[in-house]
Amino acid sequence: MSRANFIKLIAAQKLQRTISKSDSPSDKIEHNDKEFLCMGDKISLYSIDGNGYLTSEGFTDTNCYVEKSSKRRLPKNFNDCVYTIVPRYKYDAHNALNESLERWSRDRESIGKGLDPEEQELTSLKSAEDAEQNENLQEFERTAGTNITYGQMIQLQHTKSGKFLTITVKEIAELEKHCMKVILEENGNEGSCFMISPRFKLHTEGDNVRMG
Repeated sequence: MSRANFIKLIAAQKLQRTISKSDSPSDKIEHNDKEFLCMGDKISLYSIDGNGYLTSEGFTDTNCYVEKSSKRRLPKNFNDCVYTIVPRYKYDAHNALNESLERWSRDRESIGKGLDPEEQELTSLKSAEDAEQNENLQEFERTAGTNITYGQMIQLQHTKSGKFLTITVKEIAELEKHCMKVILEENGNEGSCFMISPRFKLHTEGDNVRMG
């Protein structure tokens, strides 16, 4: 599924609170109860071309695919099709730590447990990553409940697993060989960021995204 085609799926319907009982910050959001899509809303993604909802089990299988169904007849495991709208997060510190871990052939679990020369560098980068994650959470809490507009960059967090919808840069889709693969990523990355674009020219960038 290409990025352009995938963005067209972002849409459509606000979901009732009974769909998910997660303890995420979005459960505490005060929504404006209007017809506009808001930061923190839980949505499903329906593909008109694929005639189904974008779904993923999220734990043992992080691959995403379109499950055939109609808008009136929801998939059996509809919780697998629910995503929370969050702001575009920062990944600079996260990427810097990943690069250093790869360079030193280390993993996150080993940080702070050794006396290797690189330990100070890794500990400092891990602290920076933790601070960046806190900043991302604060940004979500700050913008929660605000209207989403066309042209805005967002991320979609799989409500069931907490992982981020992501377009890979190195893997080809299994069915559409001319497109990149879509998966759920644990922490997200630059491939987890999407711009909401209007389907019709009736709307322009900066307009509020309506529900429906």
